[in-house]
Amino acid sequence: FVTRASMAALLSRAATRGAAEQFEPLVRVAKDHHRDFVLGEAGSCSCGGLRNVSDVFTAALWSLDYLSEMSKIGVRTVNFHGGPRGAYAAVRYNSTRAEPYGGPPAVLPLYYGLWMHSDFARPGDEWLQLDADFRGKWPKRPNSAVHAVRGFDGSLRILVIAKEVSDARRDIEVSITIPAAMAPVRLRCSALRLTAPWTVAVPSYNQSRGISYAGQTYDGAGVDGKP
Repeated sequence: FVTRASMAALLSRAATRGAAEQFEPLVRVAKDHHRDFVLGEAGSCSCGGLRNVSDVFTAALWSLDYLSEMSKIGVRTVNFHGGPRGAYAAVRYNSTRAEPYGGPPAVLPLYYGLWMHSDFARPGDEWLQLDADFRGKWPKRPNSAVHAVRGFDGSLRILVIAKEVSDARRDIEVSITIPAAMAPVRLRCSALRLTAPWTVAVPSYNQSRGISYAGQTYDGAGVDGKP
């Protein structure tokens, strides 16, 4: 479980799987009493978030892994705290005292993570355990994660989250073994990517703009709210 916020800490599995392990006993108690367990206020960092951590691509990667781990243990709902100016918000407004929600909102990286996860895991889906092998040279405790669900429509959806901290851009190669019993009903494949640009000056996980999901971005979006 992470107690001090930083980019490296938020990208670690301690901030996702570790956090879920902390809540798991409480979720079991709620289930024993036939009650849903709801996280009423979650966020990447307390007290409004941390600049250059909560408001960059790191937060999007964290949210994908965090929501997956919380859903696996049975958390019914996760509410993310926001506000018109918070670094850890999904959207932020050009606010003033006279007009706290003035102009079109700025869509922050966290929003993209929430957007992608809503397409990945849906109500009624079943979480699956897959055998995933990250090939090549990896840290002893990698940050990257693989999650999978079987949709109520029989589809199989796999989420690969590449979130290693590195000084240079790197591709990942992962081998995923799917048991025959988990094979999808329809043999139709598609891939949706959530990406951020990598430059010499700013690595992808520190980017706040240029982020896209399934080829769509909110950079430059207008008052209609469309990507």
